[in-house]
Amino acid sequence: MATMSLGRMLLGRLMGHQASRRGQRRPAPIAALSHTENLEPRLLMTADPDDQIRDAINLGTITTPVTRNGSVNVAIDVDIYRVDVTAGQRLSFDIDRPTTSRLDSYIRLFNSTGQQLALSDDAAAPGEVRGLDSYLEFTFATAGSYYLGVSGFGNRNYNAVTGLGDTNGRTGNYGLVVTNIPPSDADDQISEAINLGAISGTVTRTGLSIDGGTDVDMFRVTVTAGQTVRFDIDNSSQGFDSYIRLFNASGTELARNDDGPTPGESASMESYLQFTFATAGNYSLGVSGFRNSEYNAVSGAGDVAGSTGQYTLEVSPGTVDPPPPPGTGNRVLYLNFDGYNITRTELVRWAGSDWSGSVNDFDADQNGVNVQAFLGSRADREQIISQMLTMIQTDLNPFGIRVMRTTSGAVENQGATTLFLGRSTLSNGLVHVADDIDFGNNNRTDIAFVGDENWGTASNTAIAMSDVALHEAGHTFGLYHVQSGSAAESMGLRYNTPQSQWVTDTRFVDQAFNELPGHGGGRGPQNAFQTMLRAFPVNGSTPAGSNGANPLTAQEVRNILLAGYGEGPHNLPIQDGFAPDGAYDDHDHDHEHHVEGTELSEAIAVATRLDATRLSTEIGSYSDVLVATANQTERLTQIGSSQAGESSTQLNTHDDDDQVTLSNHAEFANQFHSAAWGSLMEGLQSLA
Repeated sequence: MATMSLGRMLLGRLMGHQASRRGQRRPAPIAALSHTENLEPRLLMTADPDDQIRDAINLGTITTPVTRNGSVNVAIDVDIYRVDVTAGQRLSFDIDRPTTSRLDSYIRLFNSTGQQLALSDDAAAPGEVRGLDSYLEFTFATAGSYYLGVSGFGNRNYNAVTGLGDTNGRTGNYGLVVTNIPPSDADDQISEAINLGAISGTVTRTGLSIDGGTDVDMFRVTVTAGQTVRFDIDNSSQGFDSYIRLFNASGTELARNDDGPTPGESASMESYLQFTFATAGNYSLGVSGFRNSEYNAVSGAGDVAGSTGQYTLEVSPGTVDPPPPPGTGNRVLYLNFDGYNITRTELVRWAGSDWSGSVNDFDADQNGVNVQAFLGSRADREQIISQMLTMIQTDLNPFGIRVMRTTSGAVENQGATTLFLGRSTLSNGLVHVADDIDFGNNNRTDIAFVGDENWGTASNTAIAMSDVALHEAGHTFGLYHVQSGSAAESMGLRYNTPQSQWVTDTRFVDQAFNELPGHGGGRGPQNAFQTMLRAFPVNGSTPAGSNGANPLTAQEVRNILLAGYGEGPHNLPIQDGFAPDGAYDDHDHDHEHHVEGTELSEAIAVATRLDATRLSTEIGSYSDVLVATANQTERLTQIGSSQAGESSTQLNTHDDDDQVTLSNHAEFANQFHSAAWGSLMEGLQSLA
């Protein structure tokens, strides 16, 4: 901003001094004049009298808007302005360039020692569209003098005390407006939070509002160690998109939520968060509009314009809800993140006759299975859990399935699934595994295990682990692996993509994908979304195909037809060395359970298409199971000849792995088929 070069100033003073002393103007010697003029270009390039804190342009105390026009007229130019503030005062600094200017501005805020407090590049002021101008709001905790540096983008690492460290940046004219922001948002910092006190019962606040784009409302709660609290936002204004963040006393974020539905509600623009506090003390909840989600809870700085509107806040103690009444329990997915010791007795009782073949696979030493707390070594585990609950609930909303957190064992005899998340002592050494592919979704009690994985940030870990949890739950709903390519299909992603693509928000996609060979028993293409709708009709009715009067359960029919197919555990692959405690890629292990161990028993149980088709007409309620089985029998009717050259390991039975040799193969098949057919006929006769 210099208007006269230092060289010209010195030359003028020198000539004036000579004239005054001698009483007349005399020309300077040519050599001296040339020497001085040669210095002028260098002095002109370095003269920037307001690029240091000590040379700052003083704007004084800001009570009304103050406007200054300036120019970054050379690439290394910096203009520094001083403001004097009171404790708690909030100012905005708005750079606007005229239409003829090419300046891409960059602003930095410093304290009196030159320490940078905040910066802004292309942030838009309220009501403006983001461009090359800069905008910054800041609340000053301490009274004193502070300094704003204005430069061109590229020149952003200069030293505000010495003026050194300049690099070339953009140039051009600009206007600066500094505005005092009245304390209309007096509750946007932890120190100003509205105190809700201890949460022993439901606390409700109505008539609240985010009345400006940068408005934040902060609320303080006092909790005991281990207490779970629910924070529920109900939007009173149509179009308001709320956003909530939870902080500890020092301002560290613990959890956040945007559109997570409250249990029992549909997904919307309202926010919901449930959090278990490991340590007693004071915590704060920040409520803002969507997009204004990165503010500093201590200083109140960092606001950007977001959604506005009215809302109601409800804060209540969180408890594990009791199981729903019989008949509706299969519409709940329970997740235990807090660790549990599963006894052998519990495991056997939960399995019953539905997936008894998995009991020894899970617990070969018969001393139970220990599951540790999910991600127990991470300080942000509750943040991850909160995000997972939200994402999984969103994925299951179309099927009316409610996601609930539990700290107990499996919810029994409700038709529901309980996931145990955390490192486990499974005998098979697997990390992620379900008890069964529950075709027809009619097991009385289902469980699955989801181990730990570390994907770095809380967000990435939550996304990846939500996929695993939904995948394992999908097996207990009756879904198998598919060839889905890179689609975000939960039943196929990890079997079709490299590990680098596993941080993907998956769901049950409404599209048919081919069966992953050997993973669905030859059932062919699967549309997971439509399969789920058949298992969980949108009107809440009993799934089509069930018949309460039939003394044969669908599980019994399936076991007879498939000779126990599917009772072996179904698991999800994980790359070598990626997860702790001996995790490995179990893809081959999975084939061992579902191909070699079942190929013979499938052939025995459904020896001919005629038998299966006839059964499907006589037991209409289970026709979906039988017809699907019939579709694969043509190739199996020729088992006597087609398997003549197969190794004995491919003729192993699924249950006891006794080798079936070629000499006793036919006899065994005839005996088993006769027994299976007789059992079905007995069941049919009881229907008459």
